[in-house]
Amino acid sequence: MLEMSFEAENKLEPEKKSELAKKLGLQPRQVAIWFQNRRARYKTKQLERDFDRLKSSYDSLLADHDSLLNDNLLLRSQVNR
Repeated sequence: MLEMSFEAENKLEPEKKSELAKKLGLQPRQVAIWFQNRRARYKTKQLERDFDRLKSSYDSLLADHDSLLNDNLLLRSQVNR
């Protein structure tokens, strides 16, 4: 239930927090802390995904760069013959 509520909105209004706490038999503070922790985990995962995407782009650009350098060397050697 908490996970579904987080997917719907990652910040809780006080009324929704109280409602969830009552349904789950928890204190409102426990629900608030769960949401804080879940937002922190979400942010960490998002950073990991962003890093992976950037690393992939970097690796691709590096490969293109190396290929261009090799092409450049080949062309220079052909011109200098």
